[in-house]
Amino acid sequence: MTNNQLKLLIAGIMSLVLVLSGCSSSSTPAGDATGGGDTTVGDTSGDGTKTGELNDEGIDTGTAATPTTVAGKVTLSSIVTAKARKQAAVSKALRLGKPGSKAYNKALAKASASFKAIDSRALPSRSSFAGFSNGIVELYNASHPEWIYPVAQTTTDADGIYTLETLINADKNDNAYTDGEKIPGGNYTLLAYTIHPKTKRPYLVALQSVVSEFAGSISGVDLVAATSTAEPTVTTMLGVSKNTDGTQTWGGEDLQLAPNAAVQVAFSIAMNRAALTDLELDFASKNGSTIPDGVWTLSADWLTATYYLKEGESWPTGDTYTLTVYGADTTVSKTVDGFPFTGEDLATFNVFGRSLKQTAVGTFSIPAAAVVDTQAPTAQLSSPTLAQTANPISIITPIRIASNERMDVNGLRLRAEPSLGAQPGVLFVGKNKDDLYEYEFLLGESLTLGTTYTLTVSGGKDLAGNQMNELTASFSTEATSEGIVDTTGLEGEELKTALVLAENQAEVKDVFGKWVRAFSDHNLPQLQSLMSGEFFMEYNAADGFDENDVNRDGVFDFKEFSERMISAFNKWKYCEVEITDSTVTEDINIVGGEVADFAFKLEAVTGNLSKECKTAAPNANFFATLQKVNGAWYVVQASDGIDTRGQEVKQATVLTLLEPKNAGDPIKFYDEALDKEVDVSFSWEKAVIADQEVASYAFIVIDSRNPKAGFALIVPPTTTSVDIPGILTKIEEDEDADGDGEPDEGGTSTLGKVITTEFGFTDEFDPKDGAELYWQVAALGSNTLQDVQAGRETSLPKDVVAISELWRFKIAGEFKELDIGVEANGAPVTFSEFIGGYDVGDASTAKILVTTPRADATDGFIVVDGNTHFEDQFTFVDGVASIDVNLNKGANHIEVMDGVPCWAQQSCDGTARERFIYSEFNVTTTGGIEAVINLDTIMSVDADGVETTLVDEGGWNWYESTDAVSLKISGTINTELLGGNSFDRFGLEVWNDEANARATRKITVDADGKFTVEVEIFAGENWVGIHGESCDDTKRTRDGSGCENFNANLGIATDAGSVYEAPISGITVTDAADSTAVVPQKENWGDGGMWNATKVTGNSVTISGVMIFATDAAGEKEPQYNVGSDGGWMSDRLSVGLDGSFSITIDLFTGWNYVELMDVNGNRFKLDILTEAGKAVIRPEIVTIDGVAFTGEDVTTKACTATLVGTAMEG
Repeated sequence: MTNNQLKLLIAGIMSLVLVLSGCSSSSTPAGDATGGGDTTVGDTSGDGTKTGELNDEGIDTGTAATPTTVAGKVTLSSIVTAKARKQAAVSKALRLGKPGSKAYNKALAKASASFKAIDSRALPSRSSFAGFSNGIVELYNASHPEWIYPVAQTTTDADGIYTLETLINADKNDNAYTDGEKIPGGNYTLLAYTIHPKTKRPYLVALQSVVSEFAGSISGVDLVAATSTAEPTVTTMLGVSKNTDGTQTWGGEDLQLAPNAAVQVAFSIAMNRAALTDLELDFASKNGSTIPDGVWTLSADWLTATYYLKEGESWPTGDTYTLTVYGADTTVSKTVDGFPFTGEDLATFNVFGRSLKQTAVGTFSIPAAAVVDTQAPTAQLSSPTLAQTANPISIITPIRIASNERMDVNGLRLRAEPSLGAQPGVLFVGKNKDDLYEYEFLLGESLTLGTTYTLTVSGGKDLAGNQMNELTASFSTEATSEGIVDTTGLEGEELKTALVLAENQAEVKDVFGKWVRAFSDHNLPQLQSLMSGEFFMEYNAADGFDENDVNRDGVFDFKEFSERMISAFNKWKYCEVEITDSTVTEDINIVGGEVADFAFKLEAVTGNLSKECKTAAPNANFFATLQKVNGAWYVVQASDGIDTRGQEVKQATVLTLLEPKNAGDPIKFYDEALDKEVDVSFSWEKAVIADQEVASYAFIVIDSRNPKAGFALIVPPTTTSVDIPGILTKIEEDEDADGDGEPDEGGTSTLGKVITTEFGFTDEFDPKDGAELYWQVAALGSNTLQDVQAGRETSLPKDVVAISELWRFKIAGEFKELDIGVEANGAPVTFSEFIGGYDVGDASTAKILVTTPRADATDGFIVVDGNTHFEDQFTFVDGVASIDVNLNKGANHIEVMDGVPCWAQQSCDGTARERFIYSEFNVTTTGGIEAVINLDTIMSVDADGVETTLVDEGGWNWYESTDAVSLKISGTINTELLGGNSFDRFGLEVWNDEANARATRKITVDADGKFTVEVEIFAGENWVGIHGESCDDTKRTRDGSGCENFNANLGIATDAGSVYEAPISGITVTDAADSTAVVPQKENWGDGGMWNATKVTGNSVTISGVMIFATDAAGEKEPQYNVGSDGGWMSDRLSVGLDGSFSITIDLFTGWNYVELMDVNGNRFKLDILTEAGKAVIRPEIVTIDGVAFTGEDVTTKACTATLVGTAMEG
């Protein structure tokens, strides 16, 4: 038994996850569920007679007095049972006619009748469950958020049928009723779940997110259960959004509350009631004040937890308090009844049993002079506005109120005539443009066409319990709407059918409206409330994997899409993205009243025109498929840019992982006692798939902190375990048959092959001690190991036929990070996650504070890039360093490390770098060092030589062109900032990673400091760096060279571009003693590469190639080559023939030999040549001076000459 299971038992609840699913007051039973009879929700006659009088809970007294039974059936979602394929086929057939037309109705009848004719082979299922047998169904009283426990509970029979009749848990719910009594009429939510036989966690879950009014004998309350990967996040705490300093914090000491204030935490998805206790949510005080006694409650929509103070209790004044909501990352340990809780066991979790990933901390203060808050809040209707109600409003218009204070969402009630639901939920939207707190009602029933509504909003209180003013309003809705069938001119059965269709279309369009509002408001909870638990969104992975697609399967599941939208919303805020229009582009398709799909288009503008913001606004066509689940419409499938509606929904079989266990003990890949690496075995069960053979398995590891960094390995279908890192060593040995230490061309292994890039990992994968990683295994259906080795594989992610969940493991040791602080103008600056760094206003200097956790760190290194380039070494004192930096005007990219890299040292053993800890961030300022290199005019040049001046719209030196093949840049050097001097070296470099192309130019400056240079560019994104170096021996720079470096940078994207011709190409390396013995090239970088010359016996090689730019018209430059190694360094002129060919012979020394070839334009080609043979390195050594043994100390002599005797290399 895990502590998570134990936690629930301690709480008196039978299982880990609570699940809500249900129907609104007008709901229709979903699917083919047959709980028996018709649904009669909120019955107004018979045994549910209404009196018109309300009790203290806002329930009609007649309804409350009515004995109630609730019955129905729980079935599995179509995604689990494979019905989605059939529904998709019907949806596709319905495209034959316009909704509501005779052609449409005929197509609907034909498609529905042909269900049985559709291939009924079950799709690969996520589940081994045959149905919802022996599942648990629980009933919760929505009017009592303080009642954590269900008021009724039962178990389904073999067919998933259930009946709820009598009350339970009175002793746990304030003894407000008597166990065994009949359930009274009222507002309720339902929960159904089963437990996975292997993980012992809730697996199939149904959640009724819409409150229903039940009274009398209620049958047909059918629920649909599904699985979900959704993880919760904290959205607001203490009535405010998360701080933007890159931390998981809300509020601060400046957030002041009243002594009688309640405390609220809102989550992105429905939470488990058993996981919102003092165990998972922890108060603390800064000065040791006693935490007042209170009780945690959960709102009727299961999204908002509130801590209400008990009568007579209050927060002690003059103190600061924190509320910690524990996530799986916590290292805090608590003990309950002798059982320890930490990490995943201590974390709060949602109804699907998924834990909060990151611990959240809210901070508030109660001022010393604070008094009890007795001031009533003032509220107003903010949507629809009074001006909007003058005319019929759109049916997707939200109903919102705005208040001058933070509100307690539990008390707010919306009553409407006609009804908009028994008890609509309440969602905090955020602060509006008038600085008021805005809340939206989540309607149980959507607005309908051509209807007049009267609204009353009451019961609202601020967090101190003060009652707000009551609000009333009246409005009418539009008679017709885009995407909804127009019933004008229809009669008889055709009219009747069209009216039913229009009602369903209106409900679906309401979902569309909420989706758009969630985008506009950057509101993740609202977005998630529209997605089914099994939601997935497809994207075009042909252009590469999205970093949020963690398991690299070409689709975003609920969790991945949520993470993607968190990133998108943050970027939209920074880029000032505003949704300006939204349109349903075709009539909404409805299939049998339970499946729908539609297409829509969003239009948006971006206020920030920087390069990274130009493509931030959503601009593709979107496509959505919805399903009516538990009486409400949810988006189950979506896509952008590609229309996947009507296509077969294929879900991979679940593949079961075995060892190491999910979130188990830390793993050691290195044994300190043995001082060597040790293998860790990762194993899984063989995938068994109906009518499908497994061709191979892909073993995948992902860095949880950076999903762009990972590792993937393909192995044969007979392999169900891999030993890491041992198998990698064996594969390398198999692939290196010649034993030169590098893979041979075409080298293969029967054990497997690394396929990291094929699964879209782009960043270096180098996990350190304490790193948290994910691992998973995917079964491929057609691609074999041999296919991949031969290069004939098809898309691997699209070939997945079975896939495991992501399991988490931690590498033993402590994860260490540098602590970075920035001060400007004598004050600390707060980190901004929007710019990935610090905005220091107009400061010209900044103090960088670096704290390292490494006790052995003595020196560090800093690099600052902007208008100028600066790098320097610094010293740690007791693990802390302070570096004063002169900032460049505009953006400064800063890299700090707690060690000195090899390239900045006179000598280095090459291993120290592995121990360094790095941190990168940005600092922006409107002050700082003015640009020495000023770019005045940027012009594109097309293939005909036509020049066009380009405009930098965003002020970020980013340009776009459709026809540019070259770029002409004119600028000015600010010689005053150079002390009247110019540059000693001045040049330009273009690089285009898409085309693997490079170009360089030398730049000449005239007497007035002006320059113009033209350089070719290539299709795609080109980055241009202009670099100048000014040296003055009288000036002392930090690196001792007397030289200062200055930069200017820009980027340009072009659809055309020049054809890249490498300036230095055709490079071959051969044994100098045998021109037929070609040295194998192991890596190709485009402008260089790596060769292994170990088999060269003569200790010298010949390098040949072709150079395009070998002649300088001014006669000032000649081609050059440099050679460097442990044996020494040399530089010389490179002789190039009239045809551009060249050839040089160099000696090799043991180890690495570095060769650099340069043409007259500054283009370079680099060769790194490794040999385990080569000449022995004999370093010069002085033995005696004038016959006296040399000790290394200074020697003084009165003579004019001295005789030195020693050893050195021959010659």
